[in-house]
Amino acid sequence: MAARLILPNLKPEIWEWCVPYQRDGVARAVARQNYHFWWACGAGKSLAALIWGLSFRNPILIFCRASARGQWVSDAIEAFTTLKAYTILPMSEQGKDYESINAYLARCYREWTKPIVVVSWDGLTDPRQRAAIDIVMSHAPSVIADEAHAVKNHSHWKRTACTRQRDLNAWRSLAAERDGFVVKDDESDDWIMLTPVLSIAGQAARVAPLATRRLALTATPMYNALRDLWAQLSFVEPKQHGRYGDWARHFCGAYEGEYGRIDTGQSNVEELRNILAQRRHEVTSEEVWQYLPPCERLLTVIPQSEQGREQGVKPSRMREIVRAAGGGDALFDELGSSDGKEAYRALVFANIATRKRPYVVRTVGERLRQGQKCLVFTGLRNDAEQTHEAIVKETKGRFQTWMAHGGMTTKERERIRKEFMAHPGPCAIVGTGHAWGESLSLHTAHYLAIVQLPWTWGQIRQWEGRVRRLGQLCRITIEYMYAAGTRDMRVYDIVRPKLAKQEAISDDSHIRDVREAVAGGTDKQLKQSIFDSIVGGTMKETDIFDAFDDADEDLLCA
Repeated sequence: MAARLILPNLKPEIWEWCVPYQRDGVARAVARQNYHFWWACGAGKSLAALIWGLSFRNPILIFCRASARGQWVSDAIEAFTTLKAYTILPMSEQGKDYESINAYLARCYREWTKPIVVVSWDGLTDPRQRAAIDIVMSHAPSVIADEAHAVKNHSHWKRTACTRQRDLNAWRSLAAERDGFVVKDDESDDWIMLTPVLSIAGQAARVAPLATRRLALTATPMYNALRDLWAQLSFVEPKQHGRYGDWARHFCGAYEGEYGRIDTGQSNVEELRNILAQRRHEVTSEEVWQYLPPCERLLTVIPQSEQGREQGVKPSRMREIVRAAGGGDALFDELGSSDGKEAYRALVFANIATRKRPYVVRTVGERLRQGQKCLVFTGLRNDAEQTHEAIVKETKGRFQTWMAHGGMTTKERERIRKEFMAHPGPCAIVGTGHAWGESLSLHTAHYLAIVQLPWTWGQIRQWEGRVRRLGQLCRITIEYMYAAGTRDMRVYDIVRPKLAKQEAISDDSHIRDVREAVAGGTDKQLKQSIFDSIVGGTMKETDIFDAFDDADEDLLCA
């Protein structure tokens, strides 16, 4: 007979639904109390974390993305437990009947029920929400940190360019209001305003020691680089991992460069893996996918003959912006940025998005006519709006479609998500990956178009994780799109080394699968195509060395 778990506030059938790795993870986390779940997207982290929290007598406090607050309450707490959750909201979202945190806690203790509170990570930087968080922390709760990679900011000062020099006194007054000051930049000779950063990481470090125990949940612990780990480790085990500078020098090979600390590398990786082995429970994508329908990844290189015409700023104007920003190629190197560089970057990708739009509209239209539910993740709000309008026009408004990006409220996006999940199809959501790419469940989709390749492995995995998760019922196709003859390939040149670094720390083959997909074939196919070209004499000597370099020597010699 299978073991049963009986908890007063857990619905009786829930434990039977748990898959083996969920039960194993809960057992390990309850035994150690302070723990990390490194589980692939859609692995059921929320359910396991709730069972962990219900295993103790303390109240439960859940930190999550603002967009995921509603999903935590409706799809997790109300679905799996008998508890009534309380959500700490900013002033702008509180209605006239909004209950205070003190009244909620008093009601829970009066009715002998466990308090369970949900708040966004952004609430740590809002004075009113932070006051409510401090009240909950005074009750020594068990803390669940969803999307724990949000705790990673090591910056202490925010730099803002003083755009109008004649208004310098106004800038000084504004800086004083924000406990900052105005100085002249030695490099650019421009005036800048420096204001202290009320960072999520800093406030998380302040409240973490007040919790009785802590559980961190993430599918992407190293969202961009290995350095992202320190803040998460220090949140779960405060003061156990030393100062960041010392940790970065030991594990990131950090050193002082010309413009400050360089900490994007890796060192002593095996030692770090041994440390993490006792502190984390890792569930790879393969362990989750055995319970899911298959997934197909496609790479489509859109030829110039099928691309749309560029719109917006003329090339001559773009060249002026390039000169003002100090060059073009440097924009795609992660060596810092300025307003001019960001403006040029936005213009470049806006033109690339315009080129891809006809193919995206035609593809989504065809899939809608086949009865499928579609998702389109772009990188720009304006592109999302125009693509949505083009899809409605192409399909003559026959199908239900929604458009949503970060300019809309989280409440409105949650309404759209619920309608999409409940819709039998065909239907489609067009939006930005940044607005939809974390925590949310959209796994009733048949097709996901990633129109702009994200810059980090964390974003790639999170975006795919909206559709590849427990509860998925149908086969999913994920299509990456490149526009031939554009800067799209430069983005891949930046992302590819990051994927390689992730593979050195994690055993998850999902990283390799994505790297192969965005490269246009598996490692074996890539090697074979190079060897065939060499044998056939169609490659010049210099091309051979370039090809080997692009494919990674360790893969070619494997």
